[in-house]
Amino acid sequence: KDIYKEVFDKGKSYHSPLFLMKYTLEKKNKKFSVVVPKKVYKNAVDRNKLRRFVYDILRENIEILKPSLGIFVIKKEYIKSNQTELRKDVLHALHKTIGFNL
Repeated sequence: KDIYKEVFDKGKSYHSPLFLMKYTLEKKNKKFSVVVPKKVYKNAVDRNKLRRFVYDILRENIEILKPSLGIFVIKKEYIKSNQTELRKDVLHALHKTIGFNL
C-alpha cells in the first residue's frame, strides 16, 4: 500500500485511450500493479483475466525496462477494444515514459 501512495502522490501520469499509467523512476526496483475496476467488468473472473494479460506483457519485457514503480488503471473504453490494441498501447506507454535498457 505504501507503493500506491508513493506513486499516486509523487508519480507522473500517462493517459492512453485504454488505461491510465502512474509511474515513478527508481534506482533499483521494478514493480508494477494492474487495477481493473468493476466499471470495466462486473465479473471478477474477467477482471482477473485482463489483469493477468497485462502482467504477462510486463513480464515479457521486465528485463529491458528501467527500474521504476508503475500502476496501470484500465479504463472502461477497453471494452470496445481488443488485446492486440492493449498490448500495443502498453508497450508504447512503457517506451515513452519509463524507457527500455537496450
